[in-house]
Amino acid sequence: SCGNQVAPATTTTGNSTKTNNLTFTDATSTTITLSKPPTRIACLVSLCEDILAELGLQPVAVNDTFGQDPHFFGATAKNFMTIGGPFFNPNVEDIAKATPDLVIGLANVHENLRDALQPIAPLYIMNPASYNDSIYYLKDIGRLTGRSTQANQAAQRFLHKLAAYEAKSPKNKSALLLYGSDVNFN
Repeated sequence: SCGNQVAPATTTTGNSTKTNNLTFTDATSTTITLSKPPTRIACLVSLCEDILAELGLQPVAVNDTFGQDPHFFGATAKNFMTIGGPFFNPNVEDIAKATPDLVIGLANVHENLRDALQPIAPLYIMNPASYNDSIYYLKDIGRLTGRSTQANQAAQRFLHKLAAYEAKSPKNKSALLLYGSDVNFN
């Protein structure tokens, strides 16, 4: 569709300007340059799926059922390719079958896949510790995919919704967010 058309990206590095290249540094301080905005993104972490949904993009493959929930991507979600293997060790062959332009994973979990994924696609590692970090990653992926406007709009919607909840929440209560698996909790 027309929404997927992206103008050539320009990023500035030091004193030089590169056209048709997208350079980014992930949470592991690894710098990667893409020759064009990624359109086929494989998600190894559900934050990736959430971000793509906010940007109006669909993942080419997921390694959990979160992204296959129709609330995010509609009826087509059930047809997303599933990456086999556990969260901590997704199947690299399945990722290769998806032919992604970019793979998005989580710090302290997926860095060990970087060498194996090198001939397949760059690996972008996220390490969110707060909702501000999640907004940063939303905006960074928005920039990489040529969807900065959608990313900024999604961030504003979230911040407005958060402010509305904060305004009506009891001041003497705290919330706890716990996520993980049987071997790792955050």
